[in-house]
Amino acid sequence: MNVMHRTSLLVLPAFLALTGCGSNGIDGDATEDTTPDTGDTSDEPACETDYPSGPYGVSAGDTIDNLTFASVDGGTYTLHDCFCDDSSKLLLIYATAGWCTACEVESSDLPGVYGDFHDQGLEILAVVFENSSALPATPAYAGEYNDYYGFPFTAVADPDLGITAYFDKTTAPM
Repeated sequence: MNVMHRTSLLVLPAFLALTGCGSNGIDGDATEDTTPDTGDTSDEPACETDYPSGPYGVSAGDTIDNLTFASVDGGTYTLHDCFCDDSSKLLLIYATAGWCTACEVESSDLPGVYGDFHDQGLEILAVVFENSSALPATPAYAGEYNDYYGFPFTAVADPDLGITAYFDKTTAPM
């Protein structure tokens, strides 16, 4: 069976020097997750279409693993959730960190890009993997990051740093 995608999963690298990184001005680096767990452990997919099967890889052209992230409301969010969105044609996975000053520029620009291309099928998923202290991001911190930049798209935390298997985290934003 030829599994055509509902949403193309695309990761675009932006290789920037580590010297461009520092604090982004977000207060309240939460090092402890105080967001209540919703207890959602359902293994049932959100849609009838299965996520593309492996093998999964980290090279150009490979299928990205169905990563699981922590949503800002305390639940989970997977790439399968994006895949099931019939309105999306292209997914930009934006990996960002609170310590990255280069991310400040991109984070400020992305709402405009989203506004310009969302009607044509662009979806953006902001994956916040570390806070401004370079500690794994919590859902609370991802929520603060989202609010600070006014993202009109989904932001999630990646406390397990799963997204960093696809790039060198010192090259953020990715």
